[in-house]
Amino acid sequence: MPISRKYQARELEGRRVVADCDLQTRSGHGIVKGSILTIQSAHYGLELKRDPCPHYGQFFCVSRVGREFVSLLEEDGIEYVSEEHLTNENSVRISRRRVELMLKRMRDLLDEATYASGTPEDEAVVEFGWQFVDLIEKELNPDSK
Repeated sequence: MPISRKYQARELEGRRVVADCDLQTRSGHGIVKGSILTIQSAHYGLELKRDPCPHYGQFFCVSRVGREFVSLLEEDGIEYVSEEHLTNENSVRISRRRVELMLKRMRDLLDEATYASGTPEDEAVVEFGWQFVDLIEKELNPDSK
């Protein structure tokens, strides 16, 4: 969702955003859709900086990006890929709220599937689903249980 004009430049600086589409500079260098970026400046369009590479320390900046090409990460957005385990460009990061919504939907589906399962294969899939939900919940709340 595009960044609202209600946010002033000083409110956006330092905030994290996700690219809604592929972004490219005039020289052809680009940032792929879904990349997590930091707003360096918000005057005359957004100046976005990619996090430094964990191996080489290189980073990429692109300037004069319109607000319609990126979305703010949620205020409570905890990125669920530990920075120390990032190894490539294809790592996925999502907010805590989105993970909780997905888990709720998955729990509902598993509840329905539990009553509908008829074969041992169905039961094995449902059991695997519950184990997966438990694993994700433990990652979200390591202090509980």
